Amino acid sequence: TIDTLNSNSITNLEEFNWTAVGQGTHQIWVMCIVDEEENEEVRYDNNNVSKSILVRPQYGLSVSIEDSSESVNLNETASFDIDITNMGLRTDNYTISVEVLDPQWEINFPSTVSTVLTNTTESFTVDFIPNSNVTAAIHQFTVTATSEGNSSRFDSVIVNIEVAQYYDVKLEMPLSEQRVFPGTT
Repeated sequence: TIDTLNSNSITNLEEFNWTAVGQGTHQIWVMCIVDEEENEEVRYDNNNVSKSILVRPQYGLSVSIEDSSESVNLNETASFDIDITNMGLRTDNYTISVEVLDPQWEINFPSTVSTVLTNTTESFTVDFIPNSNVTAAIHQFTVTATSEGNSSRFDSVIVNIEVAQYYDVKLEMPLSEQRVFPGTT
């Protein structure tokens, strides 16, 4: 509040204290009010001003994937390229984990993605190989990246892998039932 303002004068707002209540974009307005009791503002476009302020965390991230679905046969590899963007103000390392509901998969991924500079994106690959006991269906996995600078900051993507229908026949005949006829091999 400015207590005294003379007509046709300019007064600078020298100090402004404000504490953000979380990250994101905040809109700050400075308005010229004629009558504080009635909250009547001056109706000239040049008497009000607003400013957008982006509040970023010290540590933050975004995980994304371009194509999150793939179809494979048994023992074939489904590979996913995943991007991790450092949205924080500091360089960070990220711990990578994959939620596995069915242990019949071989899954290869880096345990960490290291030294990701602020406002940059790094890519990593996760490979999934279904073993012979995996059923023909669509299987979902969650790939999560967690900030090592602040473990409460994490993001994840879900990937879907369709294992194609397969058939397996094992034919067994007891030796006592086997016959060889003359002229055959």
